[in-house]
Amino acid sequence: MSSKKMDRTDGTFCDKRLPRCLSGRNKPFSQSVTRLPQSPMSSKSTTNLIVDSLAFAGFAFLTSTGIVLHYLLPPGSGRSLELWGLSRHDWGDIHFATAVALFFVLSVHLILHFKWVTSVVAGRDKSSSGWRLLLGLVAALAIIALAAAPLVSPVTN
Repeated sequence: MSSKKMDRTDGTFCDKRLPRCLSGRNKPFSQSVTRLPQSPMSSKSTTNLIVDSLAFAGFAFLTSTGIVLHYLLPPGSGRSLELWGLSRHDWGDIHFATAVALFFVLSVHLILHFKWVTSVVAGRDKSSSGWRLLLGLVAALAIIALAAAPLVSPVTN
């Protein structure tokens, strides 16, 4: 004999091993299934999407202004050549402002993913996690020192 029986109230099949009929009370199974409401992306996902989109746009714009500065308005062209009414110096200002904006966007990106960064640096294996943490810290300090070196170096003629 089968473990399924016919429910007399709505004509749906139920399994005796389950605490109640799959179809619910007096409803066919297709009507008793509740669907979760379609929700928009979570705020964290939306924030990540916005930050990542801004980072990509900043990277693309920084690359294009760098190409303009290097190839279309080469060093030495000064104010004699222009593109869209902007000289090499104007494009250099735009390039710098874009670089600063991209720096801040990438800083926000790292802050949003700080938990992931620390888990990768710490690693899973507890025996070597101290060394990985030390190497990660040394690498971060070396990058910061190299980035700050031109800012503290004397300018010569």
